[in-house]
Amino acid sequence: MKTKLSKLILFLEFKTGFQSDIEDFSGVTNFVDVLYDADIKKINSFEDLYKVFEDGGVFDSDFIFNEDCMYYLLHNDPSLIETFDIVSEFGLTIEQLNSRVLANLLFSRKEREKFEALKEQIDKFFKNYK
Repeated sequence: MKTKLSKLILFLEFKTGFQSDIEDFSGVTNFVDVLYDADIKKINSFEDLYKVFEDGGVFDSDFIFNEDCMYYLLHNDPSLIETFDIVSEFGLTIEQLNSRVLANLLFSRKEREKFEALKEQIDKFFKNYK
């Protein structure tokens, strides 16, 4: 019999397709590792799972190399409009910005949005699991 943890991992990977878009870049936290470290009994809703992922750094990256940052920005926000909207929300100044900060901010936002789009499916999973 499959455990709640294994069912949740299979559901997220295969039913929703949730996984990092940039697995080749360093600094991306694998959500499976975070789930293994979490108290799975306390994850009973989308909100619980979101908090575990946020606390575990699943939505964050740590781009190290400038060329990785530039590549990510070029392919995900070439005009930088979305990225500068995020910068504005955080109240950052031009002195605080570089390609690494911009790429990490954009990556984090996109990962959160991708996960939030799965809310209905994840809520249904937990409802059916009980």
